[in-house]
Amino acid sequence: MKSIGYTPDCGTCNYLFLTLSKIGQFGEAVEVLKGMGRAECVPDCDNYGGLIAELSEARKVDAVAEVVREMM
Repeated sequence: MKSIGYTPDCGTCNYLFLTLSKIGQFGEAVEVLKGMGRAECVPDCDNYGGLIAELSEARKVDAVAEVVREMM
């Protein structure tokens, strides 16, 4: 987005993050989550909870554990 001159805000990051999670693009969703700080957005419990829910539904137990560790 920045390459085309657009600076994402928290709403954009949340929408992108949740959409990627819903379609199973978990690696990309995690990258957006990690990059939210560059957009001056702090991931909150809703972000982490949404990702954990989607990962759990996809039975990605190791990924859930990694996200929980990152939250702490």
